[in-house]
Amino acid sequence: MSNPVSSDTPIAEKTTKRKPSTRPTENVRKRGKKSQVRLLLNGEQVTRTFATHDAAVQWRDLMRGKQLDGDLAGFHQAQGLTLRTAILKYRDSILASDKENAEQQQLSRLKVLAEQPGTDIPFLEVLPNNLKVLFSTLAAKGPKGKKLANNTMRLYFAALSAVYKHFIFGEEWQFLSNPLSGLKRPEVGPGRKRRLNDDEEDRIVTALTEYGPAYALTFMLLISTTMRMGELFSLTWAQFDEDRAQMNIEVSKTGARECPLSVESIELLSRLPRINQMVIPITRDAFEMAWKRIMPRLEIINLRRHDMRREGLSRWGQRGIDVVNLMRISGHKTMSQAQKYLVGTTEEARAAMNDRLADDPFLKHVKVTKTVPKASMLRHFHAELPPANPDPSPIQPMTAAPKSNVVAFPLAAARAMVAPTRRNVSR
Repeated sequence: MSNPVSSDTPIAEKTTKRKPSTRPTENVRKRGKKSQVRLLLNGEQVTRTFATHDAAVQWRDLMRGKQLDGDLAGFHQAQGLTLRTAILKYRDSILASDKENAEQQQLSRLKVLAEQPGTDIPFLEVLPNNLKVLFSTLAAKGPKGKKLANNTMRLYFAALSAVYKHFIFGEEWQFLSNPLSGLKRPEVGPGRKRRLNDDEEDRIVTALTEYGPAYALTFMLLISTTMRMGELFSLTWAQFDEDRAQMNIEVSKTGARECPLSVESIELLSRLPRINQMVIPITRDAFEMAWKRIMPRLEIINLRRHDMRREGLSRWGQRGIDVVNLMRISGHKTMSQAQKYLVGTTEEARAAMNDRLADDPFLKHVKVTKTVPKASMLRHFHAELPPANPDPSPIQPMTAAPKSNVVAFPLAAARAMVAPTRRNVSR
C-alpha cells in the first residue's frame, strides 16, 4: 500500500521559470530508487521527487485536478466574451492597474482595434483568417481614414498580441490558443527621415510664440532634451535634480530613467513660468492644437511633433556624441533603436568629410572651411547672433530657476517676439 501524499512527503522540490513549450513535459520517471514528477503549472516547470512511484503519481493527478478546476472556471468566463469585449477588458485592466503610467498610445490602439468590424465574433472562435481580414481592413483605412504604414500595423499587431498574452498567462487560461501565431507580422518598413531646417525652425518658434512663450519653449525643449511628448508633459519640478543636472523621469515608454540635461536645456527650463508643480505650464492638448493650426499656415508639410526627437538626437550626433551616450540621453534600450534616430543629410555628410580633410597637408591649395556646429536654441531669444569666435570665458554657475510666473527673457530683444502677431485672439 502506498504512502499517503502529504506536505512533507516529497524528498526534494525544484521550481524553474521557463517559457511554456509545446513538447510534453509532464511525466513520472525513476531517479535512482526514487520517483521524480515533472509538471507544468501556471507556466512554470515544477519538479518534485518522492520516495515511491505511487506517491509521485498521486501528487501529479492531484495537481492536474486543481488545474482543471481553474481551467473550467476560466473557460466559462471566456464563453461570455467576444473579441471586442476581450480587448476592452484588457484595456480596463491596464487602467485599473497603473492608470498614471499607462501609455496613451497603447490605450488608443486597443480602442481602435475594438471598434473594427468583425470583432463581435466569440473570443474562443477567433481564427487566424478572422484577424487577417481585420488587419487588412485596418491597414486600408486607419482611424483617420488614411492608409497605415507597415510599421504602424506592427504596433497594432503587438497590441492585440498583448491581449492574448494577458488572458493566457495573466488569467492562466491555458486552454486558449493564440490565433496570431498563425499570422506573419507586417514587414518592417523604411523609417522616417524627416529633418527640420533652420528656416522652418525659425518660423515655428515665431508662430508658437504668438500663443505664448511657453509654447515656443516647449518646442525647443523637445529638440534639446530629445524627450518623448508623454515624458516632457508629465514632468514635475520635483523630478528636476538641479545639482546633478538631470530629470528623473518616472513615466516613460521604456520605464523610469535618468535624463541628463545640457546647459542649454537647463537655461530653457529656467525661462519656463512656474505656475504649479508641472514643468510644462500648458497642457499637451493645447500644444498639439496650436501645432495643428500653425502647420497649414506656415505651409510646412510632413512634419510631426515626434520628429523633434529625431532632430535633437541627430544634432547631438553631429556634435560628436557616441551612440552609448546618445542612448543615455534618449532612453533607448538598444543601439539599433538609437541609431534609427540618427539621420543626417547629404550636405551634413559632405561637410563632415571636408572637416576631416581640412588639415591634410596635400590639400593646402584647396580652401576648406570647417563646419561650425549649429548654435543653441537660445539664439531665438536674441535679435542678433553673437560673434562666431567669441573670447573664451569660464561658464558661470547656473542660478536657480525663477519661481514666479513671469518668463525672464534676456535684455536683447527676442527674435520671435519682434514679428507682429497675426493670430486673431478673439477667434
